[in-house]
Amino acid sequence: ILRVILILAVIFGGTGVLLYIILWAVIPAANTRAEKLQMRGEPVTIDNLSKMVKEEMSEFEDRLGNKKGKKFGSEFGEKAREMGESSGRIFGLIFGGILIIIALGIILSMIGALVGMNVGGPFNSDNFSISYADQLMFNGDGSLMWLVVSAFTMIIAPVILMLYGGIKLLLNIKTKVRGLGLGLGLLFLIGLLGCIVLGTRAGREFSRDAESTQRHRLEVTGDTLFVGVNPNPYFPFDVARDEREFFELIKETDSLRAYGETVSMHFESTDDDFFSMEIYKESNGSTTTRAYELIERTSYGYSIASDSVHLNTFLTTPKADPFRAQCVEIRIMVPKGKWVSFGEGLQRIYWNDSNVGRTRQMGEETWMDDNLRFVPEPPRAPEPPGRNGTSTI
Repeated sequence: ILRVILILAVIFGGTGVLLYIILWAVIPAANTRAEKLQMRGEPVTIDNLSKMVKEEMSEFEDRLGNKKGKKFGSEFGEKAREMGESSGRIFGLIFGGILIIIALGIILSMIGALVGMNVGGPFNSDNFSISYADQLMFNGDGSLMWLVVSAFTMIIAPVILMLYGGIKLLLNIKTKVRGLGLGLGLLFLIGLLGCIVLGTRAGREFSRDAESTQRHRLEVTGDTLFVGVNPNPYFPFDVARDEREFFELIKETDSLRAYGETVSMHFESTDDDFFSMEIYKESNGSTTTRAYELIERTSYGYSIASDSVHLNTFLTTPKADPFRAQCVEIRIMVPKGKWVSFGEGLQRIYWNDSNVGRTRQMGEETWMDDNLRFVPEPPRAPEPPGRNGTSTI
């Protein structure tokens, strides 16, 4: 009540301020519990005194608990921060080391790839080199070299960023290299753009394909066809077709390029009562017309005689024609129950070299097991005019 009166006195005249100061100086402070009860306007009874004691104890416990809780919270936070820093450091050491190992592994692999591609190597087909592959596929205009450079640029940019991040984590380096991320990002985009442009161009050169087939009925007087190979002036070694690298089976003259890896043959069972042979040629090109032009200029030689056929183990193209996967596949159709004698050297173009030098009988779908016999090679027919004494298509 006294406070309400003083507030009203302040509002209506301001004398309450002076009166409050005088009363504050004159009226003694309430120190005992009884005086505090009187100050609150409550009667001094045992119940009120007991209630006040409980309130004071509760207030003391709250103050004590808050103080200890704050101290505990502070200590807990400090320890948690220290543990977090230690864990983060351990994580940085492990993850940083992993990033460095991966980055260095990729860099070493890229160096190995550059060495394997023989960048700047000899301009010939004895060993693979980027310069020769570029000459083979793009007539030496540099497209393949720039495609390789673009691919390596695109790969090396994130690898450098990975190595940089690994070193920072491992050594706990806080300083940042300004502009590094932006520079590597631009480097990546340049490499990506080069790969897209040059890769699209290269892919377009192989985007269309064409094929042609020439069929021959083979005259066999008995029940056995002898299949052999013609002399090979380009690749004299007697090896299976899968034992040499592609570039090792390319030879050039002043006007021709010979491929020894893109010729293959296989045998098929037929319900016909006669032997036949199909010469299947295929090529890619930027257009179907271009692919057909390349097929027409692809030469493959073979000779047919009574009871025998002899095949070239290579094809040739004009040296000016780029490589567009020109290939020749020979399919010999064998009547069921008839025999084929495999001549020496046939493994150069026939995948199943275990049959070479043997004579096998054709079954319902493939060769019959244990049906083997020896058949001598029949005499060759007179060699017709043409390259290497062969008929050429």
